[in-house]
Amino acid sequence: MKKSCSVNKAITKDGKKVIVCDQSRAQLLPVLQKIQKEKGCISEDDMQNIAEDFNIHPVEVFSVVSFYAFLTSDKKGKNIFQVSTCAPCECAGSKKIIEALEKELGIKSGQTTADGSFSIEATSCIGMCDQSPAMIVNGKLIGNVTVDMVKKIIGECKKNAGTFTGEYKIQKGKRTGKVIFSDIEAYAGLRKAIEIGRSSVLEEVRDSGIKGRGGAGFPVGVKWNLAASAQAAQKYVVCNADEGE
Repeated sequence: MKKSCSVNKAITKDGKKVIVCDQSRAQLLPVLQKIQKEKGCISEDDMQNIAEDFNIHPVEVFSVVSFYAFLTSDKKGKNIFQVSTCAPCECAGSKKIIEALEKELGIKSGQTTADGSFSIEATSCIGMCDQSPAMIVNGKLIGNVTVDMVKKIIGECKKNAGTFTGEYKIQKGKRTGKVIFSDIEAYAGLRKAIEIGRSSVLEEVRDSGIKGRGGAGFPVGVKWNLAASAQAAQKYVVCNADEGE
């Protein structure tokens, strides 16, 4: 197997600029994404070779591959339909979309057609909750999917030799309301936060009683204050971007 590399970097050696492969641990995911795109899956041999390249244990590579829904060690179909099953999409009818795909292709969710042309997958949130039910077809997002659209999408993939051209674009527009996209000046909240200062922001968040989405509804104000008061020269903010809804 050719040595894995997704990002090159320039270094200076003996006074000369040399381009080398950036094999820092941070490049593990981009390397896996590259192999997934090229081969359609990441085999055990691939994981073993990558582990050797990065000087880490193969189980660490496997843990990354098995964690992310868009990486797989199993060979998938040439066309992959990934239907979001997050709460908003479920409420909007994603189950019916999956059933329509199963009926048209003669397979169940999680399976691939015998000729290797199509795979159906149920996936976690894809960040299209405002246009649910939503799905991804060969990497292209489609919002407001209907049962009637399913047959047309499959037909287009067949017609274009396995290439979905993205005929069904995501819809533009905003839903207005008291919370989302209300009539508020852009960045007004950020400017106010800078104006009143860190301590006042923490106090307002604490006094509001806002609960966190995760951690069993742990109070946001308490969490932020704990982070702010932690004694460290350098601090990190970790954002869980997996929970789109």
